[in-house]
Amino acid sequence: MRYRAARCVGVMLVEFQQALADMVASPEFCRQVRVSPLFLHERYTLSEREFERLIKMVNHKAMALNCMLYRANRLAPLAMNLHEFCTLLGTRLVRCYRNTHFFRRKYTCLIHP
Repeated sequence: MRYRAARCVGVMLVEFQQALADMVASPEFCRQVRVSPLFLHERYTLSEREFERLIKMVNHKAMALNCMLYRANRLAPLAMNLHEFCTLLGTRLVRCYRNTHFFRRKYTCLIHP
């Protein structure tokens, strides 16, 4: 019987971690939880303690910063590898850029005053 209780707690911990990760990754999800906290119980199997902690976290003023840092960290690998990516694209990148609306509009204005 003790093993089953430990397994159940492990499952709840995983659900807690998933709920926290989902909140950090989605400001929209944070807003939904702020408006309707019971939304967490609909999506995750949480103990009462985990539920209360998540509600306190989502309402904390630093949660917006947490979401912002998550997004910045998602962009970091892209920024670090942008030079190599552009080098690999080579002339294909130039063709793609010339086909954009921005390029055509900018240089069309210069050609046809």
